[in-house]
Order: sequence, then structure tokens, then C-alpha cells
Amino acid sequence: EKVFPDTKQGMSDAYTWAAGIALGWDKWQDEEWEARHVA
Repeated sequence: EKVFPDTKQGMSDAYTWAAGIALGWDKWQDEEWEARHVA
């Protein structure tokens, strides 16, 4: 688990990191869904 300093910059980095994971997860989820439902 990543740890970020309790500062404005740390919060910004943590938010960016979490958003990147969320976006990556959404992309993976969409591809997985299409793979199951297109065929």
C-alpha cells in the first residue's frame, strides 16, 4: 500500500494515484465486459 505525506502535495499525489487506478480499473472492466457480451 502506498503512503503519502499529509500535505497538500501529498494529498494531490494520492488523489492522482487513486484516480489512475480507478481509470485503469474502469478500462479493464469495460474490456472484460465487451469480451463477454460481444460474442
